[in-house]
Amino acid sequence: MGQQHLLVRKDLADTIKSPRDLQGRKFAINSPVSPHVYVVGKAMESVGLGLKDLDVVNIPFPSMVTAFTTRAIDAAVVVEPFAAQIQEKALAVPWKGAADFVNDPYMHISTFLTNHEWAEKHAKMTTDFVSAYLRGLRVYYEAIATGKQRDEVVTLLTKYTTVKDRALYERMVWQFADPNGTMGKRSIEDQIAWYHRHGMLTKPVAYEQVVDTRYLDAALKDVGTVACPRCVP
Repeated sequence: MGQQHLLVRKDLADTIKSPRDLQGRKFAINSPVSPHVYVVGKAMESVGLGLKDLDVVNIPFPSMVTAFTTRAIDAAVVVEPFAAQIQEKALAVPWKGAADFVNDPYMHISTFLTNHEWAEKHAKMTTDFVSAYLRGLRVYYEAIATGKQRDEVVTLLTKYTTVKDRALYERMVWQFADPNGTMGKRSIEDQIAWYHRHGMLTKPVAYEQVVDTRYLDAALKDVGTVACPRCVP
């Protein structure tokens, strides 16, 4: 589920109340082909506008800190840990989340990709990888949902990711992930349709052409499923 932050510059917090108030303003998105384009597009369409009504600038996430500092941008879609860092410096404030505009269906934002020919030749290895991923994912999910083993998870994250500051993990909003690896079919279909409608895909693509759940299904037979009250069907 997408949990991107839409931030607005602190000095504009009292001015920007609706997506309509963003009209004509400089809005930073990390890439012209980012899924965040879809989020911002949906936000503007909720008030009868579109991306063309923004002055969109493409800036890498780390550079957004500087852009807010120099007031080169008015708003941005930002992910962690940069969102926490920007707020910590009092450069911008949370305005909305992706789920405020993309909630029917909620946004499915990431998947694992594999070469299908290789996977078919190495089906057991592929399934074993997914099983191992799910086991690790469930430890992460428990750390979010119940706090169980949170310290251990933070230790691993500081060891194997570029975010080394333990204290920063307590200020970040942790990205939610479905512990059963469920694919958001409705969301993926909606995103494909939106990209096609806006000329970012030359033709519509069927969900079954881009998603293969065989290895996930086989992995779930191995590790079982777990209850997930926060998961969206």
